[in-house]
Amino acid sequence: MVSALRLRNYYIYDDLETFPDDGKRREIIAGDLYVNPSPVVKHQRVSYRME
Repeated sequence: MVSALRLRNYYIYDDLETFPDDGKRREIIAGDLYVNPSPVVKHQRVSYRME
């Protein structure tokens, strides 16, 4: 479905506002959209302990 929203060959910052707040992390790097799930709680706890 993301490809249906893509009208250009690249994404810009304003495009991030058009996506739903579904808990997924979206990043735009060099005009490409990357979608990643948010880290689970266990991952966050382990990361915190490593600091």
